[in-house]
Amino acid sequence: MLIHGSSVTGVMMHPLAEALQRAGATVYTLDLRGHGASGKKGDIAYVGQLDDDVADFLAGPCAPPSGARRVMIGFSSGGGFALRFAGGPYGDRFDGYILLAPFLGPNAPTLRPDAGWVSLAIPRLIALPPELAGDPGFTPAYSFRLQANFGPHMNWQADLRGIRKPACILIGSDDEIFFADRMAPAIEAVRADIPVEIVPGATHARLVLLPAALRATVAAFGKLTAG
Repeated sequence: MLIHGSSVTGVMMHPLAEALQRAGATVYTLDLRGHGASGKKGDIAYVGQLDDDVADFLAGPCAPPSGARRVMIGFSSGGGFALRFAGGPYGDRFDGYILLAPFLGPNAPTLRPDAGWVSLAIPRLIALPPELAGDPGFTPAYSFRLQANFGPHMNWQADLRGIRKPACILIGSDDEIFFADRMAPAIEAVRADIPVEIVPGATHARLVLLPAALRATVAAFGKLTAG
């Protein structure tokens, strides 16, 4: 299951979905509630509804087949949400987690001070490459509820400690939103067993677009599902 970044839709994750499918995976690319045509744009009914939605999807008629190994892969704010989900009560619903340049929170040491995360109730507006900028489902603003749910809890370290399944993190060496070289120390201080890989030459958005970055994620997926 692929979880997109802030303000956009699952369209952003299609290159990665195709790469994973070529590697033999069945891929679900969701538009989380409040994005695209899924619910009221920019809002949800309560904090925690996104978590409940994913759990409901896994139990619904479109769920992965019984016995399949399930991996959640989240990018940016979606990576923060994957962290929240992995460390929460539903964390055992997946067999592994891959966090791609995850947002750890506004006070995390990984966030660049000039990253462009703006005022309350408005998500960070990432400079999207041309192939994504035309997404008609773009969501320019979030309610407090959606902003609070689409990412980790304020205590992201508690989410990290709560992960009970194998997990790994990838980030681009040229990420302009987060300090790539600070990601591993921040994670290792809490969970030394969760590896962090830096993908050479990848910026923030292109971590889910560049062929080399896609190969790195597919390789990480293979390691999580091996055996």
